[in-house]
Amino acid sequence: MKTRYAKVKFNPRNGSITGMTNMGNGKEPDVCFSASVRLLAIELAMQFKPACLTRIWALQDGYGEPGFWPAQGYDWSGIRDSTDAAKNRMFAVAREVLRDYHTQMLLIGLPTNLVRRIVGRI
Repeated sequence: MKTRYAKVKFNPRNGSITGMTNMGNGKEPDVCFSASVRLLAIELAMQFKPACLTRIWALQDGYGEPGFWPAQGYDWSGIRDSTDAAKNRMFAVAREVLRDYHTQMLLIGLPTNLVRRIVGRI
């Protein structure tokens, strides 16, 4: 299964995630990234089920107003810069979506303990 991620490591003690990504450009993963469990889960949900983007986007408040869609269109910073409460709501939606994709997350090489943390079970 093709993925934008490689060499993903998860530290369950502090919840940090590191690895390599291709930023969705189709090339081999060559850019270092770090993420929280919540943000990676939100991104994965939109990657595996693009139709959930509008449902998740409606919960972001990174532009000061929940669901605000900037003139330039979708921008990850709206999600990344959201409040903790908004990130928690988006994460709840992502977990719900990703429960159907736990096998695919393992197939792309995500650590089992990370997948378990995201979906709550395997």
